[in-house]
Amino acid sequence: MSKEQRDAFFNGRKDPDGRSIDRGVIGVRGVKAAEEIPATMERLLAARGR
Repeated sequence: MSKEQRDAFFNGRKDPDGRSIDRGVIGVRGVKAAEEIPATMERLLAARGR
């Protein structure tokens, strides 16, 4: 995932005028949930490597 895609996923997208097109994970689930995603991915990758 590129940096732009990651930013859009977490923070949402905006049109050229600065208005929100859609909300990202932070807007929908909150900061705590967004912080848990990378930790969950690391646990999954570690379990997959066993």
